[in-house]
Amino acid sequence: KFDAVTRQRIWDGGLGFFGDISLLLIDEVHLLSDTRGAVLEAIVSRIKMLARNPKMSSSPLAHVRMVAVSATIPNIEDLGRCSNSSL
Repeated sequence: KFDAVTRQRIWDGGLGFFGDISLLLIDEVHLLSDTRGAVLEAIVSRIKMLARNPKMSSSPLAHVRMVAVSATIPNIEDLGRCSNSSL
């Protein structure tokens, strides 16, 4: 759903909703190494892309913080590499 909403908003110029986002809480971050991890990666990438949009430069989104949480982290090495490359 997030993918569809963000694509549509980008195309029609309605990015105002996303300007209010200042914190992205990523639950179940352990899914990054799973086949479903692509969806999570796409969401993080889209938020980063929106944050760099010149129209968002004066909004909280331009300085969005990301917090990743998980009850179980079997892929701690993967997450360590991601954090070093600015997840």
